[in-house]
Amino acid sequence: MEANDFTIDDLDAIKPILPHDDLLFDELAAAYNFRNVSDRSRLFARLIIKELQHRPSPRGVVDAGCGLGLGRGKQAQDYVRAIAAHCEQYFGVEPDPDVKPTHGCFDQLQHALFEESELPTEQFDVVYSFLVMEHVTDPVPFVETAYRALKPGGVFIFMTMNQRHYFTRIASALHRLKIDEPVLRMVHGKKTENYHYPVAYRFNHPKIIDQVAERVGFESPQYAYTEVKGPVSYFPGPLRLFYNWRLRSRQNRKAPERLLEIYGRMVKPVNQ
Repeated sequence: MEANDFTIDDLDAIKPILPHDDLLFDELAAAYNFRNVSDRSRLFARLIIKELQHRPSPRGVVDAGCGLGLGRGKQAQDYVRAIAAHCEQYFGVEPDPDVKPTHGCFDQLQHALFEESELPTEQFDVVYSFLVMEHVTDPVPFVETAYRALKPGGVFIFMTMNQRHYFTRIASALHRLKIDEPVLRMVHGKKTENYHYPVAYRFNHPKIIDQVAERVGFESPQYAYTEVKGPVSYFPGPLRLFYNWRLRSRQNRKAPERLLEIYGRMVKPVNQ
């Protein structure tokens, strides 16, 4: 696959809409991003592309847990196409054999757990995972796989649900009590198996991520936090009062580390 001569904003799908959509990772990490980003998939794709734009060709990318695209919306595949336009080699790894991306962007697609995938060593500039780490049951092999695949100086970028957010804490508690599936079915009125993978909640807290990154050999991770609409769909009827109360808290008490989405960036050292 040859990278096209696009700039990041030549593709309509990922043009910035709200002010923080166009921030670099460092700028995003320093800002309070509550309702200042339009869409987490758009933001994530832009962060990946900005990483690639500063790297020499040939540029390689791995999507760890690729699914059908970045997110579930109608533009999920457009975001993947936008990334593909900025790299020469693009691998996808997806654990579900029934999930078959149709966008045609991947040079190679492997159906396997990421930690069991067979990737070339030190060949990629960016490895990323989007809404995957909350499902990881054994974090160390997962991160070791990313480390091996990356070139020295390459980056592992991820987005996951922040364990410090009130909704994730509630969901995690329900999971430990083994009542999360019935509660989700009650809230959504449909079978949860149709719209989500089993969660583990073992790898979506900065403290744990820091420990794993250090053990594997990455530099200290950087973090940025965002929240777009929050978990509004999980609080129907009278429960909406609780959601609105927490919404006002987000607006009045600016604590970025408590926002719903956590973005991470960890660099493989050049001198190992």
